[in-house]
Amino acid sequence: MKHKIKAIMFGISLGLMGQAQAAENCSVLLDDLMAWAKTPIFGENSIGVTMTTNVNTRKFASYTTASLDYKPGFFTKFGFISERLLGDGETYFSDRTWDNASPGCTGFCFSDLQPFSPKKKDKVRIALTKYLGDVTKANVSITLLSWGNAKVNFVAQCDNKHIYGFKADQHGTHLYDLTFSKDQINFPK
Repeated sequence: MKHKIKAIMFGISLGLMGQAQAAENCSVLLDDLMAWAKTPIFGENSIGVTMTTNVNTRKFASYTTASLDYKPGFFTKFGFISERLLGDGETYFSDRTWDNASPGCTGFCFSDLQPFSPKKKDKVRIALTKYLGDVTKANVSITLLSWGNAKVNFVAQCDNKHIYGFKADQHGTHLYDLTFSKDQINFPK
């Protein structure tokens, strides 16, 4: 019986170690993405990002695509700005609907309202930096360029190549989830 309990405890500890290791990869993930973005081989490298959000009050969700470039760190009169991934994209919102009815329909037509209107998207800027002092976290800054440069900043965690975090506002608590691709633009010879 003692051996069974020891085996179970060993299995649990291995499972917890795997979770701890997964939570410790923000610095590693950002290092990998930054290395790709700053080391073009046959053209220009960038990081594709897909960000989804959902709010716990079920008011809306959003879908964003963007392209991020590497920006090295530099000193200003206010201090050091650390290296980062930075770029612009477009966001679609589920509460902005569009009518997908047949164009040119006359007479009795069915309306087909769909969420995420392609005609009502917003411009955004995304910046990702390492969280100093804790390699398990990352800083995420989202600037809503179409909304007077309103900002959303939060400290995020990483797991399985996702960067995710929560931010509360007047609409509820938002879950942000970012995933990445390594993109390359090849220049013609």
